[in-house]
Amino acid sequence: MVFSSRCRSGTLGGAAVALVLTVLGVVAACGPSRDEVNGDAARDKPSSPAPRSTEGRLGWKTAAPPASMDGPEVSAPGSWVSRNGTFVTGTPAGVTGYAPATGEERWTLSFGGGICESSPTMTSEGYIAVAHVKNSSDTYQRCTELVVVDIDEGKVVWRTSLPEERASLGLRLSIAVSEDIVAVGWPDFGSAADADPGSFGFAVDSGRRVWDEPAEGCRSDEHVGGRRITTISLCDGTYRVGERDPRTGRPAWVHEIAAHNAWIVSADPLVIGHESDADGWGPTTLVSVSESGKAQASWDIAGRYITGCDSQESRCAAIVAAGTTLYLITDNAPSDIHAFDVRTGRKAWSWTTAKQPGGSLVPVRADADSVIVHQRATLDRGGSVVELAAADGRHKLLMRTPDATGLADVPLSIGMVSPSSADTPLHFHDGRLFLHREGPFYLDKAVPMTMALTTHPGRRDRS
Repeated sequence: MVFSSRCRSGTLGGAAVALVLTVLGVVAACGPSRDEVNGDAARDKPSSPAPRSTEGRLGWKTAAPPASMDGPEVSAPGSWVSRNGTFVTGTPAGVTGYAPATGEERWTLSFGGGICESSPTMTSEGYIAVAHVKNSSDTYQRCTELVVVDIDEGKVVWRTSLPEERASLGLRLSIAVSEDIVAVGWPDFGSAADADPGSFGFAVDSGRRVWDEPAEGCRSDEHVGGRRITTISLCDGTYRVGERDPRTGRPAWVHEIAAHNAWIVSADPLVIGHESDADGWGPTTLVSVSESGKAQASWDIAGRYITGCDSQESRCAAIVAAGTTLYLITDNAPSDIHAFDVRTGRKAWSWTTAKQPGGSLVPVRADADSVIVHQRATLDRGGSVVELAAADGRHKLLMRTPDATGLADVPLSIGMVSPSSADTPLHFHDGRLFLHREGPFYLDKAVPMTMALTTHPGRRDRS
């Protein structure tokens, strides 16, 4: 069995909620990494023109894979939109690319073993990284296999194996890609499940090993991708954050923080979340850090904002940041989104769903100009996809999504995503909202694994 780090905030509570909502005909399943560090922003700009129609409908869907509670874990981490528009997702033992308009398979790669984790972002060349086990026949396996895939072409670029005795079982496993490096890392959980922490780095183009252990003087590394690899390391009781040299793998530390636990919320701009005690509910404070390593601003967020992470998540995926703006979603109903200047900590503007009644908000992505958010549908109200200007919060409707009756043939309407449990990114591209869930599939067997809502006309979606 692979102990996936995915859907951790749904271990019991989230799973129960998903099951209850399924009975009602709707589902809140695991979703986002929202802008793991804005790695996709240049490729898929939020400020693209709104489609001619904003009325959304079901374009296509794919069935969930077979799974049972007493059988091996079945999961399908990862989703991306390639440079040629293909919607790509993890599958239980590989990666598949779908035509965005029809959902027809353009290509499929099978790895032979279940996926442990994948990189939330891709490189400018369309490369992603996936860690998986050797085969699906054994119950307990370590995540020894690392594959880099060109999702534009649907081809394996290179693959390598990590040492069996040092590989992870998947708990809080982070896979990150930059223009130069593929990084793998996981912390120490103090148990035999993941006996030792580990860290590896490889050249993204060739697979050449750049480093094979945590940074000097540190016990564990976790990594975030984007333009560069940013690492957070536990070193003698203190967390250090820095960038990795793509040639040597040595970190250039820019900030240190003493905390019970810590996360890289965003790498560009650099925002760190930390937890002061062992309650396990995620970060209680956020700190923005300048390029010189100076703390600029801080926010107390406990009980006020949704983070999408906890002690078993390597990133806080319900928060996005881009340019000079940090976006936080309030932990209340109806939810609001607050925009803060990362240099001063001041609130720039807020936008509330009370102005547009519906469900809670989930961030999709952000760039320097704007942020896109998905407002989930409710039992009796449709949802929406809205773009908010970074400067003043002025909003533009991109899509209206159906309520439960509008998706009568699919037992879902809330959006296959929960704002408090954010792993697999939502994607909005060319008038389509792509949703993908990675499991657990034994809970919601009738709910699709993947689906696309579209604003394009016709019985079949048109490109």
